Amino acid sequence: MSEAERVEFRQRLREGLNRSRYKLIREKALRNETLVEGDYHGGVREVSARDLLKRVYNEEITL
Repeated sequence: MSEAERVEFRQRLREGLNRSRYKLIREKALRNETLVEGDYHGGVREVSARDLLKRVYNEEITL
C-alpha cells in the first residue's frame, strides 16, 4: 500500500467515524438520553446528548 493510499484510507476512516458519532449523538438526543464520555484524565462523565449536539454540531432538537 502506497503512502497516498494510506492517507486516503485514514481520511475515509476518520470521515466514517465522524458520521457514526454524529448519528449516535443525534439519535440519543431525539430520545432525550445521555452519553458517557471519557476525559483526558482517565475519568468518565455523563452528558446530555442534546447539549453535546448543540455544543459540537450547533444543532438543536426540539420536540
